[in-house]
Amino acid sequence: MEIVIRELNLEEDLPTVLQLNNQYESVPIDLKFFKQMLTAQKQAKVVKQVVLERDNKLTGFAFMFSGSPIAPAGFLFQRIVVDMQCQKQGVGRILESVLWQYIQDIKPKGISTLVNETNPESKKWAERHGFTEQEIAFESVLDLTSQDLSDVEETLKTYEEKGFSFKSIDYYPGEERFETICELFRSIAKEVPASYGNSAEIEKETVASLLKSVPSENVILAAQNDRLVGITLMNERVKNEEMYNSFTGTVADMRGQGIAYALKLQAVKLCIESGYTRMRANNSSINFPMLAVNKKMGFVRQPGKWILTKPLEW
Repeated sequence: MEIVIRELNLEEDLPTVLQLNNQYESVPIDLKFFKQMLTAQKQAKVVKQVVLERDNKLTGFAFMFSGSPIAPAGFLFQRIVVDMQCQKQGVGRILESVLWQYIQDIKPKGISTLVNETNPESKKWAERHGFTEQEIAFESVLDLTSQDLSDVEETLKTYEEKGFSFKSIDYYPGEERFETICELFRSIAKEVPASYGNSAEIEKETVASLLKSVPSENVILAAQNDRLVGITLMNERVKNEEMYNSFTGTVADMRGQGIAYALKLQAVKLCIESGYTRMRANNSSINFPMLAVNKKMGFVRQPGKWILTKPLEW
């Protein structure tokens, strides 16, 4: 049996890697969406993406990067995925050892990872290797066919009357303004509630890559009197059917005014107009303000992901 560990080739390996990943997803991820995610990872200051081939067949992959919004400050985020047909055959252990060699050079404070709720065996494997559950990032889905577009537009008008505007990133051209938007995203993401305190500070390069990878009409900014006060992002998760609301947040001093709710309504409006039938979002089990917003909008809970962490001592 021949085993080869090599760096991920994004263009050549992507279809097979996505196929392995989708074995563990409740709804398959779109190729374009998955590529955006891996491309954004590559901009992190610390990043490792590898695949494992056994007898010329790609049977697993692993990645690790710094600055994940769901990892504590100073932690690296890692994910190991093995073909279901090859589980309990040592593939995951080999990939873990490859990442561990890299971890020993970096010496982070710890490691964070995600495991799908539909895959309890992987959670047990992670716990045997020192990980403990922190919280659940569960998915929720909004049926857009049940939403009344006229009601959405009427609600948005009430916010406009209060001096708020909701426009795409194209409305704010120029490199200097783009950097301001990146800092807005970073500052809001750092304040997302987490069981371990504040989230890690996402690196500038990662945020810039993320924002540039998303279609500009899907980056929506809330402003009041020309001051940017909130942002929401959407990615097409299932082509022509489902949009993924990957991030929504408001600056600290403007919270409690329904801005996040209005941003999500603007996203819903665009999705309905574009013919999408569903919107999907991830929710932290302890981010109670956003849970309240999604409940108000009619999102229905779906299987999610356990967030696990493993502190390290050097």
